[in-house]
Amino acid sequence: MRVATLIFLFLATIAVSGPALAHEEALAGGEWVLATAHGPQERVLRFEAGRVSGTGGCNRFGGRYEQDGSTLIFAPLAATRMACAPDVMREEQAFFAMLRKVRHLDIKDGTLTMLDAAGGPLASFKRRGAD
Repeated sequence: MRVATLIFLFLATIAVSGPALAHEEALAGGEWVLATAHGPQERVLRFEAGRVSGTGGCNRFGGRYEQDGSTLIFAPLAATRMACAPDVMREEQAFFAMLRKVRHLDIKDGTLTMLDAAGGPLASFKRRGAD
């Protein structure tokens, strides 16, 4: 009886935490590339152990993020300060502003969708190498 109870509790814990763990495992490792980027400047995210890094199209950036299941919040990010063409700089600033609005995520079929507090889509990313 005691073993059966322990097995039940273990399976219940996996069932409850399964979706949260799936998001955390699917997010980390590899690179996520903004699906709607224009021009040769990619916007790339890399997640690893509570840290995010990448490029906004011109400058590299990094910082921390907090994730709990489908909740995702970026801490203030630090970026290099290289100058690029004005249109690239505008797109990069819009990208960084979008990251500040992110509150949730959804990962399906190799696509990471970032959502605002109301659940509205902000941006979609494809895992590099995923077709």
